[in-house]
Amino acid sequence: MTDVGNVKRALKPTTKLIWVETPTNPLLKIIDIESLVRTVKEKRPQAIVRPLSLGADVVVHSCTKYINGHSDVVMGAAITNNEDIHEHLLFQQGAVGAIPSPFDCFLCNRGLKTLH
Repeated sequence: MTDVGNVKRALKPTTKLIWVETPTNPLLKIIDIESLVRTVKEKRPQAIVRPLSLGADVVVHSCTKYINGHSDVVMGAAITNNEDIHEHLLFQQGAVGAIPSPFDCFLCNRGLKTLH
């Protein structure tokens, strides 16, 4: 994914989504998002940078790396501004027991203090 030329060659008329994670997991390579967006826009008219404000239903974050900042907790987040999806996510969270411990929440909150 860090080679924009490879992404451009992989695009097909049926491509609906390009999933970008930066830094990459697990190798922590940095993706040139600006170049990637320019390349994709040559084939597709829209890039999502602020997904909820542009109509995305759910945004998924790995809190383990960037949000936590210390890689000492395993946590993720699914964010939505759609009430129906929110209720469904809350039900699923409770049904499968995907509740972080208070200490994990403390560790993640600690990283938020220096998030830029």
